[in-house]
Amino acid sequence: MEYQAIVLAAGNSTRSGLQYNKVLFELNKTPIIYLSTKNFIDDLSCNKIFVVCKEADLKALQKIFENVDKIEYVIGGETRQESVYNALKLVDSEYVLIHDGARPYFTAILLNRLIAKLKECDAVIPVWSMTDTVKQVKNGVVVKTIKRDELKRVQTPQAFKTSVIVNAHSQAKNNQYTDDSSMVEELTETKVHVIDGEYTNIKYTFKEDF
Repeated sequence: MEYQAIVLAAGNSTRSGLQYNKVLFELNKTPIIYLSTKNFIDDLSCNKIFVVCKEADLKALQKIFENVDKIEYVIGGETRQESVYNALKLVDSEYVLIHDGARPYFTAILLNRLIAKLKECDAVIPVWSMTDTVKQVKNGVVVKTIKRDELKRVQTPQAFKTSVIVNAHSQAKNNQYTDDSSMVEELTETKVHVIDGEYTNIKYTFKEDF
């Protein structure tokens, strides 16, 4: 099953403590963005990868991916949501995967499980169970303890039938969502299915992460 991928690298990295885009940070001399994209590069079923970036980072990214033919660049918007939509307008495959450029550790095994599940349904996301007790807090006071077995931490890549996620994004223009599956849940009749994510599939965000 052929698909295309969108990899997001247009964030401001304000929480990272770095003076540059966090996806350019090197882990063992390899930029995070390359590691986050490598499984799509290696997968023959992925025929195109849209790297969404700021214009200021374009030359640096072109150098990183200079030997990768299936990379295309898209200038991002003011928000993550706008950045994804800018790329979705260019997707011409039946299926699309959307991934955070700061998640370098997802494996080919997870990718293959997502693709396999996508053959059965139109929206699939990887999730990870909560291990900590979770409290709802308001104004510095605990309101209640939430049952953690009903809560999941959402990861990327998230996989969709392209028409479904494009429809969701086209309706979501006046609202801001923290991830793409949220739009599908709220704005379409498509059910979002889950598979087990990976404990190591972390997102580099805070200064301590680096």
